Amino acid sequence: MEFDVASLSVQETYLRMVQLITPRPIAWVSTLSVDGIPNLAPYSFFSGVGAKPPTLCFSPANDRHGNPKDTLDNIRRTGEFVVNVVTGPVAQAMHRSADELAPEINEFELTGVEQAESVKVRPPRVKQVVAAMECTLHSAIALGT
Repeated sequence: MEFDVASLSVQETYLRMVQLITPRPIAWVSTLSVDGIPNLAPYSFFSGVGAKPPTLCFSPANDRHGNPKDTLDNIRRTGEFVVNVVTGPVAQAMHRSADELAPEINEFELTGVEQAESVKVRPPRVKQVVAAMECTLHSAIALGT
């Protein structure tokens, strides 16, 4: 398959990439706003990048207005987040958490998943997942609009 990304929209490029990069784990990221409001959102570009120190990355896109989404804004402000591992039993809830919502909406409540306290960071993890990685921000790099 060949395609010229210069001739495609961002949406078309994204669709081609997610069709080609498989299997593609989903980072279901939970954060807290500076006001303590929980946020939960899925990100389809996610990977481990090192073991010493344990490091992972995920790629949050901006919202349709070009502004950082709540997850990135919360991480930049607090320096903490949790990556929850998505499996079959929570897949539908994960899909429901993908909608663009106002920052004051608690996606845990919206999706019906339970919060569990994290051990090392303030943001909660999803109680129903098989594993969750508690993280602190190493760096945030802007790669375009």
